[in-house]
Amino acid sequence: MSAWLQTYVPDIALVHLGHNDLKEYGSTHTTVINRTYNRLRQVVDTLRQYHPNIIILFAKIIPTRYYYYNGTDSLYNVQNIRIPMLNDRIENLPADRYDPNSPIWIVDQYTGFDTITDLVIDGIHPNELGEEKMAQIFFDAIKMSLLGAGIWTGATSDDWNTKSNWSLNLKPTRGISVIIPPIANYWPQYSGSLELGVVCNSITMTGNSELSVIGDLIIGQNQTLSSNGLNVINVEGDWINHVTFNTGSSNVNFIGTSNSEISAVGSMGGGQVTITSGGYSSDTSEGRYVNIACYEPFMLISAKVKADGGKNRNFYWAFSDGTVQEQVNVYVPDGESRVTLNFDITTGVDHRLGVSTHDCDLYYSTNSIPPEDFQIGNVGAVTGSYLGENNYYYYDLEFLCPESFYDLTVSKSNKSLSTNCDLNVLGNLTIKSESFFTNGEDNTIDVTGDVLLEADATGMASYLDNGTTNVNGTTSVQQYITSERWHYVSPPVSGATINTYYDIYLKKWNEPDSTWTYLVEPVTIPMNVTQGYGVWATDMYTGTTTVTYTGTLNTGDKSPTLSYTPAVTHLSKGFNLIGNPYPCALDWNSNWSMTDMSGWMVVYDNGVYRGQHTDGTDYNGKTDGIIPSTQGWWVRALNAGASLTIPASERLHNTQTFYKDTDDTNYPMVRLESEINGHTDEAAVIFHPECTPGFDWYYDLSKFNNIDEAPNLYTIAAGDNYAVNFYEEEYLDVVIPVGFRTGEEGLYSVTASNISNFNEETSVYLEDIKTGTVTNLTETPKYEFTYDPLDDEYRFNLHFKESWYGIEDQDQYAGNINIYSAKDFVYIVTPEMESGDVYIFDVLGQEIESKRISESNLTKIRITSGIAYYLVKFQSDKFLVTKKVFIR
Repeated sequence: MSAWLQTYVPDIALVHLGHNDLKEYGSTHTTVINRTYNRLRQVVDTLRQYHPNIIILFAKIIPTRYYYYNGTDSLYNVQNIRIPMLNDRIENLPADRYDPNSPIWIVDQYTGFDTITDLVIDGIHPNELGEEKMAQIFFDAIKMSLLGAGIWTGATSDDWNTKSNWSLNLKPTRGISVIIPPIANYWPQYSGSLELGVVCNSITMTGNSELSVIGDLIIGQNQTLSSNGLNVINVEGDWINHVTFNTGSSNVNFIGTSNSEISAVGSMGGGQVTITSGGYSSDTSEGRYVNIACYEPFMLISAKVKADGGKNRNFYWAFSDGTVQEQVNVYVPDGESRVTLNFDITTGVDHRLGVSTHDCDLYYSTNSIPPEDFQIGNVGAVTGSYLGENNYYYYDLEFLCPESFYDLTVSKSNKSLSTNCDLNVLGNLTIKSESFFTNGEDNTIDVTGDVLLEADATGMASYLDNGTTNVNGTTSVQQYITSERWHYVSPPVSGATINTYYDIYLKKWNEPDSTWTYLVEPVTIPMNVTQGYGVWATDMYTGTTTVTYTGTLNTGDKSPTLSYTPAVTHLSKGFNLIGNPYPCALDWNSNWSMTDMSGWMVVYDNGVYRGQHTDGTDYNGKTDGIIPSTQGWWVRALNAGASLTIPASERLHNTQTFYKDTDDTNYPMVRLESEINGHTDEAAVIFHPECTPGFDWYYDLSKFNNIDEAPNLYTIAAGDNYAVNFYEEEYLDVVIPVGFRTGEEGLYSVTASNISNFNEETSVYLEDIKTGTVTNLTETPKYEFTYDPLDDEYRFNLHFKESWYGIEDQDQYAGNINIYSAKDFVYIVTPEMESGDVYIFDVLGQEIESKRISESNLTKIRITSGIAYYLVKFQSDKFLVTKKVFIR
């Protein structure tokens, strides 16, 4: 073949070889296949030796016909077994012998070739019909190769790797570009990392064609992904672009259930990477540097260098006058290496990138190389060196530069897309519901069109901006509102007005007098950032609906205005309804800066209040500190100087709709729980070394009243009702009053959902004041009772005792004890020789009288606290009797 090529140098070579090599007897199939394949590789090398730019159409060879010869298997049968094996190896030739200047196309002559109708009598060589069939396949391949690209048809499926989905069954390989036309039965889907320059060369999309990559999409060096229409590019993995994406009017849509990242990483080289003799140039006082023009800011990640000896060197970039902007001192080994720089280069001309020693080069100097500017992607160029414009030759640089999209859509399912570079969105940016988008630290996103964060019944879009976002169009954030129930909301943008909730009831909270004010007109009334509001959508006007905030997305720390009115005495004193000001969730925890504030936050969830303390204590199922985007919540100021900072550092994407389970506190505690109509409420008592029996501002959580259809369960102390009651550390013999209320009579229950961290001897008892029943909740956590809305809300007492003698015999003794009242006196009649203690409590649980009874039949105690109901408790070693009395 070499002699023939000396005379004839083809531009296109049609290769169909291997049949005779496969007939070899005496060797294994593998040995013969390997030997034949190596010969085919040599054919490729020889063709290129005489024509470096030759196009090679390499055929998967035709099958032969099996037949017997003299009663035994013929050589051709062995050959026929080996042909498919060789064809599988031929598929590897484009990658095995890859050369960007000499592409190899695999032409399938095997599939569809009929060994009965297309071969002559010897069963090996094609007949006239077979020759015509082979010629047509080669002719079509020649036309395709001259076009320089494989054309997608999607004839049978969306699978990229199925040959029948490509024109003429010619699946592109490395070195072959791809065209996706505007019409196809199926659009291509590639599973795995689609790297242009490895899987194929450049891709051109036309019309409304689509491409899906279930993995990373990597646009390799010197390759191009071009959109020439309204194309859709779906990417499940990372987007890594080496500066060669022509956006057209395409929509790049990030999909799937894994996190993705956008990077635009460029690398460029100016030639050789080895310094030859004489490569070092004369010294200068500034050391060695190259000149860089920066058209737009970019990050210079690294540079390849050549050093004479290993030691630390100082690398820098400076303005044209030598003023250093950034520098890094790193160890550089002898010879060639790559130095990490991470320099943020700003716009300007004649910047210097250099090293402050004379034994380390960023470039190779030679007088034989003509001067030219080497482009740094689209962001800059190397324009010269300290040696002057006519004498420089640099190595290679790696850099981050802005990435551009036309339309960018985030369609992740509770997963995040993040940026590792600046972005230019020439059209619109859309973040779908349940999708997360993170702008990386110090990155800038410029959007020419609009930004939309969508919401629906499944959740909200989430955007966490750690850099800068500039929007020329309109920024909109949607919020999904369920009708016929209250929601606490807050604007995630500045510039919103109450017109956002047109035809929806909207009100704000007034701390000084514990009232609400409805906001109706004018509709231009601003909605204040960090302020919470109550909204109610009615079926009459809007039904369940989606509202849209428009304005500028909030960033940075925010400080809400807090109200505390010292003169008032209402139970809501100091409570403020504030809101999440960001288009993403917040985490309420001990990192928040607050002064003279309660540690509790409380959200309203479908008619029931739930809370979380900064120390991690939860209330009523709010077992994390997550505050969703656009969520309003309650906090409590403790005096007029109270302050709170909402830290941007605590923003996050929330993968839960609202809550997730966490561990309870390590302090002794009991949680009582009641469920009615699918609504659950709870009351908690926690014994804490920093707390008192009175109101502890930072720890205690006052009770928020739920709707009538839900239970209201709470403890009573110090003139207030508590959702969470922190008590002093000592719990033995403590009695905690418990209240219960709901809207309808019926049979209900209270369950101790958690009793923990008490010593083994202590039990928790629930005393039903109305019936006199006492239940050991430690042994039997659930207690059922009948309730009427006319019953006194002070229904139970919680007792914490190591033992309680006489509980089993209470009924037989209780008949001998009588507790009653007359006018302003309480009378206690006890058996002879019975000693015990009498305690009298008001309805708030405060002890107002106590007395020791010692072997007295009748005890008389005067009450001077006014007309009211009181609870009288007599306790001895044998039993406990309580009774509610009325004092006139």
